[in-house]
Amino acid sequence: MISRRLFVQTSAIAGSLLTGRAAGRIRAGCQTRAYGVPIRDRDRLLAILEELVELGFEGFETNFNSLQSAFDEPAPVRAAIEKRKIALIGLHTSARLHDSSALEKDRALLDRVSKGTRDLGGTHLFMSGPGVPRDEKGRMIKEALSRRSDELNRAGRMCSERGLRLCIHNHAKELENGAEELKATLTATDPEHVSLVVDLSYVHLARLNPEDLIREHSKRIAAVHMRDMKGREEALLGTGEMDYAAVARAFRSVGWSGWAILEMNQRKDMTSRDMVRHGREYMRDAMKI
Repeated sequence: MISRRLFVQTSAIAGSLLTGRAAGRIRAGCQTRAYGVPIRDRDRLLAILEELVELGFEGFETNFNSLQSAFDEPAPVRAAIEKRKIALIGLHTSARLHDSSALEKDRALLDRVSKGTRDLGGTHLFMSGPGVPRDEKGRMIKEALSRRSDELNRAGRMCSERGLRLCIHNHAKELENGAEELKATLTATDPEHVSLVVDLSYVHLARLNPEDLIREHSKRIAAVHMRDMKGREEALLGTGEMDYAAVARAFRSVGWSGWAILEMNQRKDMTSRDMVRHGREYMRDAMKI
């Protein structure tokens, strides 16, 4: 169990994030999927964290399965993370939420992962899902949207009570028809408890303007995922079609502070370290992060 003192410290830090009194700047993070998903070997994960620190990252995000084994006894793993001077930004999980038949299971999962995230020192819970189902005419099913939004509000309140920020992660589906589903979800959820982690590559693939989305929804955005694209193929940051220097300017034009998280998949032609190093250098040189 986490000590009361450690919980109070974590809650104070997370509370400052939730009320907008964070570091006041853009911080560089890395999703560990660049090294594989999930990373169940604890020693390997800790070695990766040391590498990320060497490369200049301040925080990391990982799939909850990478750290699920530590949920029942979090203190040693939390101490090992803190010893390496890197922040656990948060854990990523998925849930359907619109599906009543899976609701009990999803609620239990979000309860367990949010507790684990808090106890390990994280400040965000990242959640993705399959999106809202549509009818035969391509229209969102209103009952499903309403159920999902209600459950997001419920989960968001639970996370807030635990000093976490719930962040919904978009894929392509939420951005169809001019981001119809994303906008409907934002309208139906409480901005005090439900935030966004925006995957900018999907915004690009949907032929939407990432800078416009950042300016419009900056108050709801807690973090962004960054990877570059050539057509529909992933590319090294700065070598594809996306203008991340313009993205950085959009961040600063609205005074946004949050986590800019490099998220890439492993490659056969390059080591994970070299791939991540390239991304960090681009973030520093072109984005001034």
